[in-house]
Amino acid sequence: MTSRLSIPIAALFAGLLLTSCGHGGSSSSGVDAATPLRLSDADLASAELIELTAGVPVSGTLQPAVDVNITAPLTEVIESVPVREGQSVARGAVLARFRTGTLAPAAASARAALEMSRADHERYENLYKAGAVAKREVEAALANWRSAEAQAAHANKQLEESVVRAPVSGVVSQRFVEAGDRPADGDPMFHVVNTSELDFEATVPSETALRVRPGSTVRLSVSGWSGAPIEGKVARVNAAVDPATRQLKIYVRVPNANGKLVGGLYASGAVVTERVERALAVPLAAVRGDGDSLWVMTVANGTLARHAVRTGVRDEAQDRVEIVSGLAAGARVVIGPLGGLIPGARVTLSGVGGDAADSNAAQPAGPAAAGGH
Repeated sequence: MTSRLSIPIAALFAGLLLTSCGHGGSSSSGVDAATPLRLSDADLASAELIELTAGVPVSGTLQPAVDVNITAPLTEVIESVPVREGQSVARGAVLARFRTGTLAPAAASARAALEMSRADHERYENLYKAGAVAKREVEAALANWRSAEAQAAHANKQLEESVVRAPVSGVVSQRFVEAGDRPADGDPMFHVVNTSELDFEATVPSETALRVRPGSTVRLSVSGWSGAPIEGKVARVNAAVDPATRQLKIYVRVPNANGKLVGGLYASGAVVTERVERALAVPLAAVRGDGDSLWVMTVANGTLARHAVRTGVRDEAQDRVEIVSGLAAGARVVIGPLGGLIPGARVTLSGVGGDAADSNAAQPAGPAAAGGH
């Protein structure tokens, strides 16, 4: 009886051993046998050589460097307003004309009175020299002359101001008057701006004050602007830190000769303190890990690979980071929080540019690959 039972028990142990070995072999080749990971072009980016900058973050609003409010110089009825909002004007261009029905005659009368008082003074001077009048009469004639000069100057000034001219070249951004209006002296008439240069005002933390100085380059990205980042220069730095916020105010001048940018746009960027002209860069989202343990995942020949990297300049404006070592230019890196990124895993690419990789990655792992470990 004992000898008959020993054979099945031995066979059972042998079967268990073979089953265990079989499971071990399958596990070792699980990466190759798994279904390929499908990625799109949106999941990949190329490591490329570009200029990167980094520095002190800033944000604020762009405003015209030249901003002029024009008010009514007198109280009179407006005859005409030949300009509209949005219209470009040169310095000295006519913006409005007041009626001169009373101004012109008043100026002519004042000029005549001036000429008469001047002649009277001259006559009294000659009479005084001849001993015919007292000195006080000469002084009175001189006072009348000076008074007539002031009245004539005022009348001529009002007549001249009846034509309102642009004090600067620019664009009429606001018009507050129409023909027929009778604004009071000092009432707003026009708002003229010149955007060939823009001002950008921002604050930086006090601990960065020594890194920001007049002449420092500022690189900005404009909200809603599809063009390349714009650059300006720090024109002025406030002399003191705000004790309440511990922030230092800076003033940046931004060239805008083509006039594509307008006042009021929000911009953000950095005062450049580091610049690398030819940096090997990848998107920030391509770098994984933290601290001293950083890596990127690449796709080549339909296979994922992990590369330990060392990073350098971090350019927030361009959403790029410099790769100092661990990666070659042109490498295709995986971006975004994707799961299943196992080194050695097979990959298929969908979308433009994925055909070449698909030719390799689309082939499922064969029996030889599964069993050969």
